[in-house]
Amino acid sequence: MSGPGASEPLEPHDAAAVFEKLKEAEAEGRSGDGKLVVWARVADCQVTRVQLVEGAWAFYQTLRDQSGQLIGREALRAATLEAIHKAESAALDKKHASLTKPEKRPDAAAAFERAAEAGEIDWDHSFIDFQRDYYSRLPKPPTEAERRERDEKAGFGREHHMPVETDPAKILATPVGKKVGPISERAMAWRAEQSRRLGEFSKGATVAAGDHDTSPTVAVQIALGGIVALDVAGNALASCTAKQYEDRVVKAARKAHEELRAALALDVPEEFGWAQGPIC
Repeated sequence: MSGPGASEPLEPHDAAAVFEKLKEAEAEGRSGDGKLVVWARVADCQVTRVQLVEGAWAFYQTLRDQSGQLIGREALRAATLEAIHKAESAALDKKHASLTKPEKRPDAAAAFERAAEAGEIDWDHSFIDFQRDYYSRLPKPPTEAERRERDEKAGFGREHHMPVETDPAKILATPVGKKVGPISERAMAWRAEQSRRLGEFSKGATVAAGDHDTSPTVAVQIALGGIVALDVAGNALASCTAKQYEDRVVKAARKAHEELRAALALDVPEEFGWAQGPIC
């Protein structure tokens, strides 16, 4: 346990086995208007599927505000981003629940014995009644989202959507090869540059990607914490079918994850004698 009130992590070998299973698991997020559903992979929170409910595409194509202006594109953009955020959050919650031990519930039997020994109840008091009353007076157990938030504040279980090491000190503190000798000025300069670059991402730097390199229908911006922005081309509702839009959201999200991984990759020059990259 890494802090007061934090959950107990699984043993490393157990966590590794669970994480393998999480690569196939998905979590769902639904937009507030109920017209769009997104699924994200639990292991890394990458968007895997998008589905517009029946009639949703026509709804967005004809949606107007009180002045008669078409507002479907903006509504679609907002609904998509909302569903993505909910799917990412649900994936993180499921991942956290899978990689930590369940909350320990207070033992009603032990509490019964303590109460009887203290003379608060008779030994022949109904245990069923005591147990029901005992648990009814306990605080409501936290939701998984609340548990994850609590653990992060306690310093345990803070995981980004992608399992990457972003602490420059840990990444760059690699031993110098025996044949290389003392760290050279070039090596020190390289370390400083990597430290600066990785530090930008830890402070919220983003990477952009779209479903098409030159004229994307869907474009996203992603940071270490997940997708932070999404844009939909002005002609999307007229030029795409619902299925095409779903596929393009998934493609843009996948490319964004790939671009972020590439941006975080650490190729260690062979001349420095350290373990070869990329490290990501």
